[in-house]
Amino acid sequence: MDKEKIMEELEKRLGIAEEILSDDEKTSEFADDVEDRFNSSIKDKNPIFFIRRIKELKTYIPLFISLIKSYTKKEYREIPLATVVAVAAALIYFLAPFDIIPDFIPGFGFVDDASIIAFCFLACKHDLDRYSKWRSLNKDIIDAQVKSSTVVE
Repeated sequence: MDKEKIMEELEKRLGIAEEILSDDEKTSEFADDVEDRFNSSIKDKNPIFFIRRIKELKTYIPLFISLIKSYTKKEYREIPLATVVAVAAALIYFLAPFDIIPDFIPGFGFVDDASIIAFCFLACKHDLDRYSKWRSLNKDIIDAQVKSSTVVE
């Protein structure tokens, strides 16, 4: 996919991303849906996650999901809203089964998803690097909060 096509596909999803991010409950459900889709793709050994050039998806998508969750929980707000919206738009693309190359096509169905995710990562790299550093420093605290909230339920 070329850069112009990637930008066009992301721009199509910006409004949806803004709408999702405006409602904490929708955002939480969205993050859970993306996480479920990602985990099932890994579990099913989807070939896209094992192709050398795009193995980074195994890192980028969990980072994107983590950012959305941290932003929604108001744990991390030191990031431009435009970056959060771009990340959400990329995840919306990943979640959609019918896109430029339908996901059910074996071996190729996630190539376009990989292009969108990688482009978004590179476009937002500075902000994502800062979030990643913050996440690393606060991981123990966040993990403890997650464990304590699941115990209460």
